[in-house]
Amino acid sequence: MARVRMGLDTLCDSDDEQQREKYAFRMNQNLDDMESLINALLCFSRLQHSLDAAAKTVVDVSAVLTQQLAKSHDQPCLAINVQPGCTVLGSEQYLNLLISNLLSNALKHCNNTVLISLTQSDKQVLLKISDDGQGIGVADRNKIFQPFVRLAQQTPASQHGFGLGLALVERIALWLDARIAVEQCPQLGGACFVLTLARY
Repeated sequence: MARVRMGLDTLCDSDDEQQREKYAFRMNQNLDDMESLINALLCFSRLQHSLDAAAKTVVDVSAVLTQQLAKSHDQPCLAINVQPGCTVLGSEQYLNLLISNLLSNALKHCNNTVLISLTQSDKQVLLKISDDGQGIGVADRNKIFQPFVRLAQQTPASQHGFGLGLALVERIALWLDARIAVEQCPQLGGACFVLTLARY
């Protein structure tokens, strides 16, 4: 808002047509950013209300993950290990949203490789999405699930967005009675997001 006001002041005070066009362009960009932020906030707010009213059904996480990976088939950096038949009690819609956000986050922060693993044991389904990026320091590993948090050591590719993607992940995981955590990936050295769900 402050940038828009400053641009308006400059626009009104300047007689230079080129400068006026430059500031008009910047103001339009700032307004677009504001609109995107408002839409993101509305989406985040609606999510909690919709989760409260949502019913849980049996969901094949393997199928949901396979669908998400099909959308990223042109990414050469994916290394995938998906065990079939991993089922949980939840929602296909919200698991799609959760996995999409984790996958987008990994692709945004990786250098060359994203490692995806879905396995199950007698009682648990375990999804791990790792990248070979800079990783996340121990002190920041709880902060990143809070709304609007963006870490200082971000790469240029990760500057887009408002810091709501991982907050959405945390909210959905909570609704699923699942546990979401981040650690260092031993194979790649970057971040490893671990989603632990109860097997159904």
